Amino acid sequence: MLMLEVHNMAEQIYRLLRGRIEDGRIALGARLHISHLAEELGVSTTPVREALNQLHAEGLAAWTPRVGIFVVDPSPEEIKHLCHARLCVERGMAPDVVQRATPEILAELALLADQLDEDLRNREWKPTSFHALYAGIPGNPILQELHQRAHGPLNILFGMAIKEAPREALDGHVDEERAICRAIAAHDCPALEEALRRHVDSLQALLLSHAARRKEDS
Repeated sequence: MLMLEVHNMAEQIYRLLRGRIEDGRIALGARLHISHLAEELGVSTTPVREALNQLHAEGLAAWTPRVGIFVVDPSPEEIKHLCHARLCVERGMAPDVVQRATPEILAELALLADQLDEDLRNREWKPTSFHALYAGIPGNPILQELHQRAHGPLNILFGMAIKEAPREALDGHVDEERAICRAIAAHDCPALEEALRRHVDSLQALLLSHAARRKEDS
């Protein structure tokens, strides 16, 4: 019972910290002090450490030996590596996705793309599960973990970039997700692979542009 309580508490702390990272209250590159967080939240260090391990597993935080754990702050080169890794995993999943996607999953993907459109028009986007849903279609948990490690940091950066991104870039992002949906619905693996490539390429361009502006402002 005690272990279950610690796990549930760790999940709540993880969601709290992830939310703070997503909305900028915890800055990219910031150190996450286990003892400070435990004191702030009124808990022991055990659930905090478990929550930080989950952030690390999702690629949102990194341990530095003998120093501590920090929120990731990918360099332009690391952004390229993350995008390449995500594209490799998503394109590798494509044959299984076009075979296994049910009408219900397709409808949910389309709904998430519509929600993205609405959110981006208001520039009030919150991370959605479009790509997480896509990655779950093949039913391979190892691939899902690999996908999350690449997708997690890119999601955080995307949430920051959209606040100042050109309108046409945001519209294009939505159109690309809808193209992914159409390719899956048509069971067209080559079209899906091409749609994924265009989507990740434009994401990379958007994030690199944002990283350059951040560097200029620093």
